[in-house]
Amino acid sequence: MRAGTLAGSLKGGVYENLVAGVLERNGFPLLYHSKDGGRLEMEFLVESADGVVPVEVKAKTGATLSLDKLLANPSIPFGYKLTGGNVGVVGKKITLPHYMAMFLQPAR
Repeated sequence: MRAGTLAGSLKGGVYENLVAGVLERNGFPLLYHSKDGGRLEMEFLVESADGVVPVEVKAKTGATLSLDKLLANPSIPFGYKLTGGNVGVVGKKITLPHYMAMFLQPAR
């Protein structure tokens, strides 16, 4: 495969599967959420000591409409955006590079 030629939903699917494998190996059950006819979609929901935490995976950087909507709920403590970008925190959203998914740990 030529470098930089993977595009579209295929690219997103590759990153989602990569993160799914990492989460599964770390002991997380793989839970998915979809609501409102697919308009609200969350790739993964993980359980932490603080409660249910949504995890959205982006191939690059970009808007996280579903994650933002879930984080508006006071019962959701925080959420992760795994992306091709850098580490950052805005409100309850924690942005991490894809490779840092290996550091997420399930609630014990």
